[in-house]
Amino acid sequence: MVSEDFLKVVGKFPAMFAKAVVFGEHPSRERPSKLNNGTVSLLRLDCGPVAVTCHHVIDFYRKRVKAGEKCLFQVGQCRLDPFDQLLSENSDADLAVLRLTETQAGKVVADGSDICSQFFAPASWPPLRAAEGDDVAFCGFPGEWRETVDYDSFRFASYSVRERVTAVGNLSFICAFDRQSWLTHFYYKGADSLREFGGMSGGPAFALRNLNFEFVGAVQKYATDAIHFAHAGLIGSNGHINP
Repeated sequence: MVSEDFLKVVGKFPAMFAKAVVFGEHPSRERPSKLNNGTVSLLRLDCGPVAVTCHHVIDFYRKRVKAGEKCLFQVGQCRLDPFDQLLSENSDADLAVLRLTETQAGKVVADGSDICSQFFAPASWPPLRAAEGDDVAFCGFPGEWRETVDYDSFRFASYSVRERVTAVGNLSFICAFDRQSWLTHFYYKGADSLREFGGMSGGPAFALRNLNFEFVGAVQKYATDAIHFAHAGLIGSNGHINP
């Protein structure tokens, strides 16, 4: 029988390779800024370090910019222009890949959080697709848990989860939702009160296979008592999405 402590370790593993992304109005001392947040998965492929998130995250930022807003886009402590560094995006797969420089990659993981962040470097790529019955661990940063520390500073609590794959499609897979199996991360104890899962989009999902973790997907959305994921293997080793 697998111990509860082991399952908690497995559930927390994805948080080492995830960062909150925040975008919207620039901070102001005069009034609260209108901000959105999502999640990126940190991955190192043949093309170098990349931040993987959902197409709809980038597209929402795009719509705000097109509406005339002067917006920032920040991954961890690294501010960047996602349009300049957009390596690939695909609306059908709901995936987007941002190329990072090594300097930016260092800023992304060096933010002094409780988790030692790093880029996941797979032994081989692409990974085997998630299959029905696989156990996957995944995480993200719910916007509902975003806390304001100062007018220009925020704290994000991650939500780590372990679930079983219940359905698989060509572009995505699904895990049925079971709130009782969701794990609070570190000292955050408000899991039972979490009502919305917005902000987790783009978070990494790992399958444990032969005592090795494989990055198999990115969180897309929560809908109808299920979590939907994009297949990570749709991303080539060059960072381009091939649905």
